Amino acid sequence: MIEEVRIGGREVSMRKNNRKQNIRKERIIMIASSAFVMAALTMTGVYMKENSANNQDNGYSIDFTEMESQAQEQYQQINDTADSQTNVVGPQSDALLPEVPEDDLDYLPMEEAGSGLVEIPGLTDGTISEAEVTGDEQLAMLEEQKAEENRQQEEPQEEDTDAEQPSQEEQQPSGRKLGFSSEQGLIRPVTGEVLIPYSMDHTVYFTTLDQYKYNPATVYSAAEGTQVAACAEAQVTAVFSNEEIGQAVTLDLGNGYQAVYGQLQTLNVAEGDYVEAGQVIGTVAAPTIYYSLEGSNLYFLLQQNGTALDPQELYQ
Repeated sequence: MIEEVRIGGREVSMRKNNRKQNIRKERIIMIASSAFVMAALTMTGVYMKENSANNQDNGYSIDFTEMESQAQEQYQQINDTADSQTNVVGPQSDALLPEVPEDDLDYLPMEEAGSGLVEIPGLTDGTISEAEVTGDEQLAMLEEQKAEENRQQEEPQEEDTDAEQPSQEEQQPSGRKLGFSSEQGLIRPVTGEVLIPYSMDHTVYFTTLDQYKYNPATVYSAAEGTQVAACAEAQVTAVFSNEEIGQAVTLDLGNGYQAVYGQLQTLNVAEGDYVEAGQVIGTVAAPTIYYSLEGSNLYFLLQQNGTALDPQELYQ
């Protein structure tokens, strides 16, 4: 009985051991299977990725990973070069820089708009200074420039013959010099009576206008056609007409004196003419509507520098 129990117990323990071994084997198999599957999937993914990359790379794809690594390498080289040049002091640092010719441009210079209007001494105007001379050509230009300046200084300047020359009338003084004075006196232009006197200190009555007002002139009664004389030696400066005094003449007596004749006709003078004292300059005309009730008359205004005067005080 004891042996059967022992045998039975051994079988039980053997069964247990076999079961444990079977479980271990299953686990190993599962782990190995999983590893194999993972390896197979990984290899499949790598193959598909490489195959896809080869199919898509037609010469136009860009490897950004490689570009980034190259950029980092170049950046590191630039930093190393800058650090090495910064540590060099003195003229040795200039030797490290590459010599670049001034005219060796890697681009085509563009002409700026309007640059053709800019004048640069020694470049666009053809003149240079001694400080700017750097070569034989500029030295020759400088010598030629100095020779031209000396030649211009030595040559006498020609007079401008085209300048305006004064006319003979401007070159020659006037044949008459007018210089009337109060001591010289005036000649009466007509012999008629005074219809309306000069009055600037109080008003006088105008019959036709039916009103009182100041009168800077003297109105003489004169029949139509009466000859009118120049009051002094004078020059005719104006011939005109207006509604109030009709046809009129202005005489310049000199020294600021001026006489205005109105109500005239049959003029014997023109602008610019010189007249002698007492010379007939015209005749009396029919009165204008401003003097229709007064009748035919001579309007005579005497002024000095624009101020009206009473001619009655200056007659000879």
